[in-house]
Amino acid sequence: MAETPEVRPPGANVPGYLLPLSILATLFCCLPVGIIAIIFSVQARSKSQAGNYAGASQAVRYANISLIIAVVSGILVIVLIFAFGLLGALTGSNNQDINKQPAINKQQDVNKRQDVNKQ
Repeated sequence: MAETPEVRPPGANVPGYLLPLSILATLFCCLPVGIIAIIFSVQARSKSQAGNYAGASQAVRYANISLIIAVVSGILVIVLIFAFGLLGALTGSNNQDINKQPAINKQQDVNKRQDVNKQ
C-alpha cells in the first residue's frame, strides 16, 4: 500500500525549526555562518507557512548543517585561543627581562667610560 504524504495546514510548524539555536550560534560561536543558519531557518518557516513542505525540510537541513559548522568553528577558535595563550604562558617570555637587558648594558658602558676617564 502506498503511503500518503503527511498533510499539514498552512502555517504549521516545521519539524526541526532551528531559529533559536541559529541565533545563539550566531551570538556565541561564529557570526558569518550563524547568519547563514538564521537565513535558512527563516526560509524554512516561510516555506512551511506557504505550504511548500519539501522546500521547508530542505531549508531546515541546510540550517542544520550551517548550525553545526558554526558551533564547530566557534569551539575550534576557542580551543586555538586557549592553546596559544597556554603556549605563551609556558614559554615564559617575559617582556620585562627583555627591556632590562639593554639598560644593564648601558650601565656597564657608562661604568667602563668612567673607568677609562679615571685612568
